[in-house]
Amino acid sequence: MKNKSLCFLMKDLPLNEYDSGVSVIVINILKENRDHDVKIIYFGNKSIEAELLYQDFLIEVTHVPLSTKKYSFFEKINVSIFFKPFNAIYFQFNKFLLREIKSDFFYFIGFESAFLMPFFIDQKEKLIFFEIDSLSLYYKRALFQTINPLKILYYTSQYVLVNRCEKSFYKIASKVLFVSNVDKIFSIKQNLKITNTKFMDIKLGVSTPSHTKCIINNINAQYNICFTGILDYKPNLLAAEFIVDKLSKIFLHNNFSVKFHIIGPYSQNTLKKFKIYNLSNVVFTGFVDDMDSYMTSMDLFISPLFIGSGMKNKILKAMSLGLPIVCSSLSIDGIDEMKNNDNCIVCYSNDSNEWYTKIIDLLSDHDRMKEFSNKTKDIINKSYSWKSITNDFFNKTIH
Repeated sequence: MKNKSLCFLMKDLPLNEYDSGVSVIVINILKENRDHDVKIIYFGNKSIEAELLYQDFLIEVTHVPLSTKKYSFFEKINVSIFFKPFNAIYFQFNKFLLREIKSDFFYFIGFESAFLMPFFIDQKEKLIFFEIDSLSLYYKRALFQTINPLKILYYTSQYVLVNRCEKSFYKIASKVLFVSNVDKIFSIKQNLKITNTKFMDIKLGVSTPSHTKCIINNINAQYNICFTGILDYKPNLLAAEFIVDKLSKIFLHNNFSVKFHIIGPYSQNTLKKFKIYNLSNVVFTGFVDDMDSYMTSMDLFISPLFIGSGMKNKILKAMSLGLPIVCSSLSIDGIDEMKNNDNCIVCYSNDSNEWYTKIIDLLSDHDRMKEFSNKTKDIINKSYSWKSITNDFFNKTIH
């Protein structure tokens, strides 16, 4: 289906695909798009640099700033309590501008953008809510990962609030899209009164790497293990804390020499949350310019994620590079090709001793590491190119 006009509405305009999970999807799908005329409206902080990027893609970009002082206040002080659903209701856009937008289809990218859908209610059959990950699934999983009474209260209230918001969004949208079949199935079960054919999933893609890992026998005395992620995102922060507080200490007290590399940007406030972070066997890299080169210098990729939702781009990246992977079961949600003991090692608990044993076993088995590396690279080449993902995205969402 050629030459449809499409309008993407989102909070922030992504500049770098490593900024967030939303960024990697939006940038790569729009970069690969050849068949449709796209315009973008975003309502977060204005970014001239990002606008120039999309102009290179021949995409018209319009910034419509928020005018709600309360929302801006909470954004600036970065409160830990989740006020956004309340404040998003008060987005004050130029309604006349929105009414003037003409498009064959409207894509609302991310949870917050869905609060704009009522402005387009008269075009209900054209509204596509691309939530990316199910936010209610995130809070439900977080709830079952804590025994702290205050956190239980917090996660319960957020789950109820977000679930209520999502139900209203799903009723308005003509289609609801996730990047994981796990999130899709969860949302169908949570919304039995809504036609289940409305819910769809697509895979994430991954860019062709500039380097790939060549598995060789490690003749050095030390192994390098990495984890990647933006540490200001709570699931990544908790994973990094697990590495620092649990795994690194076990390795320090054993003869198997390992250095952990935690790769990804972070704020100074984030590091202050770590009780111990200046260990001899832990490196915080911050942002890395050449991610492929850095990661392929590692021996192993680990992903101790215990809360979260959606497909994990970090896993796809490690797969594409050919890094052997040890991960939690949640980390491979939606990547159906990943099977424990066939092409990766899965740890089914947050028991650091289990992780220690499985990491040691894999690092000690050169042939198995090489087998895992070859298998995951083949999976990416066959099923996760952005060109095929982009085609699937538009085929599923455009009538």
